[in-house]
Amino acid sequence: MEVELKNYTRVDDDIVIESPQVTNVEDVINEMPKSAKEVYTLLKEQGDLSPKEIIEITDKPPRTIRYALNKLLKVGLIKKYPSFSDMRRRVYTLAGN
Repeated sequence: MEVELKNYTRVDDDIVIESPQVTNVEDVINEMPKSAKEVYTLLKEQGDLSPKEIIEITDKPPRTIRYALNKLLKVGLIKKYPSFSDMRRRVYTLAGN
């Protein structure tokens, strides 16, 4: 699967975004922390989810899920949008959807 991702470089344990380009998703996922890989796989299998739903399904601490979601957002693998049932809630989805 190819998605327009943001070009990134790895500095220590953080990802620095440079510019948009098309990159192989698997290459980017392999560079991600384990929690980000798990969240990406979950969104791929289950579809759109809120952070609360991701926390309940994975049984991971909220801080870990926030960290994973932020990593995935930074490189453009996922996107977030307001929930139509409650505009205060955010829902995450794969960027290609």
